[in-house]
Amino acid sequence: MFFEVKAKCGHVGKNKYIIKNFYIKTDNAKKAAFIIRNTPRVKHDHKDAIRQVREITYEEYIEGVIQNKKDLYFYIHNSSDQRRILSDDIEDEERQSKGKIRDVRYKLKKWKIIDTETKKMIAGNYYG
Repeated sequence: MFFEVKAKCGHVGKNKYIIKNFYIKTDNAKKAAFIIRNTPRVKHDHKDAIRQVREITYEEYIEGVIQNKKDLYFYIHNSSDQRRILSDDIEDEERQSKGKIRDVRYKLKKWKIIDTETKKMIAGNYYG
């Protein structure tokens, strides 16, 4: 069976990605997605790295492999060159707010101060 897998690829700038098609021969779609997720340049740590998996014919597979061999993205190793060549296809990553993380850190720090002050008061070493 042959599959076309659309995946988010990186090395095009901070919080940016590009969607590329990968072509693979394997037993099932789940295995195809797993293999492509662990392929170099694919954003492995993103939950939505694999966008689509679809079964294709042998002719589509051969045509896709030939197209990938012609794609400069897979041959250029310098990230700035990749950004220059692929500037039209690059998309911005949706960023999550860091407000919640900051609030948690603040609260943990506050509770640590309160805890140490309370321990000092109990031990009798507190001078206010």
